Amino acid sequence: MQQLFHGGVHPEVDSLLTVEAPAFELPAPELLYIPLIQHKGAAAEPLVKVGDQVRLGQRIGDAEAAVTAAIHAPVSGEVRAIDAWHHPDGDTCPAIILENDGRDTPDEALLAPPRDLDALTGEEIIKAARDAGIVGMGGAGFPLSVKLSGSVGQIETVILNGCECEPMLHSDHSVMRHHADKVVQGGLLLRRAVQAKELIIAVEDNKPDAIAALEQAAAGLPQVSVRALPTRYPQGGEKILVKALLKREVPMGKLPAAVGALICNVDSAATLAEACRSRRPLISRNVTVAGSLLGKPQVLHARIGTPFSALIAHCEPKSPPRKLLSGGPMMGRAQYSMEVPVTKTVSGILLMTEEEARAVAPTTNCIRCGRCVKNCPMLLSPCYLNFYSDLGNLPELERLNIDNCIECGICTYSCPAHLPLLQKFRLGKLELGKQRRAAKQRKEGGKQS
Repeated sequence: MQQLFHGGVHPEVDSLLTVEAPAFELPAPELLYIPLIQHKGAAAEPLVKVGDQVRLGQRIGDAEAAVTAAIHAPVSGEVRAIDAWHHPDGDTCPAIILENDGRDTPDEALLAPPRDLDALTGEEIIKAARDAGIVGMGGAGFPLSVKLSGSVGQIETVILNGCECEPMLHSDHSVMRHHADKVVQGGLLLRRAVQAKELIIAVEDNKPDAIAALEQAAAGLPQVSVRALPTRYPQGGEKILVKALLKREVPMGKLPAAVGALICNVDSAATLAEACRSRRPLISRNVTVAGSLLGKPQVLHARIGTPFSALIAHCEPKSPPRKLLSGGPMMGRAQYSMEVPVTKTVSGILLMTEEEARAVAPTTNCIRCGRCVKNCPMLLSPCYLNFYSDLGNLPELERLNIDNCIECGICTYSCPAHLPLLQKFRLGKLELGKQRRAAKQRKEGGKQS
């Protein structure tokens, strides 16, 4: 099958697991740590206090900001503390620490009769997404209701992203294989919410079982098509997906809506279908736990707030990991604690042995070989971004469009000098963002004076 976008790679990695069986429902632990930042935008504020009794699905965090997402209780129980806790992004953030009473007593909203999906209006679908706290579960974490409300009437094609091209991850694969009907239902709800003409479900061709399940679920629906794409990383990037499917270029600094497309993760779509039908918020998700040192690597369905240690213990590690990643081998972030909790955007946990974690070779100087340029799917020049990152030259990084970097890690993977390019570019983008915010504050301060 012909490659549909510039660059990219095809890492040969043995995932050591299959999705023949549905994701295992991991029992909720005794203590859950629910971060108030699990999305792009403003952090949620706690709606509960220490000592409060909460019910399963109860809203326990929210904010009035335009871009935010509600947080819900993944179990019933007592609020033990509201304090800083580890976060998969590598820092700490305020979290609600909840003691599980083991009863899963549901919130009143979950006891209401199921809704007729066909009767819901676009406005009701967007409200359901907001009430359920649904975000981009592929890793982006952008609130779904915000994406939908800003796209009504502008979208021709809704694309459900089921590529899951990151090696070793099978969380979306499991959703498509075992809950294809919910994926299709969620896609149709998204289509109705933004008044789009068509729905495309994109899946890489290394998942034939998922493709077959989705085609069966979409049978008899002419407005829905399932598209098999050649397996190549990072096909799941939204701008890359638009190019591959629609042959349209998303302009620099713009979103897919600029060319009439809306991208949504397949798990987010399935979660929306469940939220619209039963009012169940986003309180659990699929997480792939993988690595050669595990006796039983598998996809687990875990409550939000469950510590990584609980998922790892269930998968029978043969020895303690030397390195722990939240995510896959290409884009995953190294963790400093196994007590980091599962959040709405954690799709995988990767454990590495001493041998796997050790650098292949010491870093050397860039030799301008051009591999990073050849393989960059965003047509950037990573070798020059590396040069100006080392100099701390933020204006040049901005001129070279570092903001367009999707942090796929292909440059690092391709580099014969073993340079940590992805990490450098992440830091460069952070510093550039700080500089812009400081400039904005100075400007606003000058106006007020």
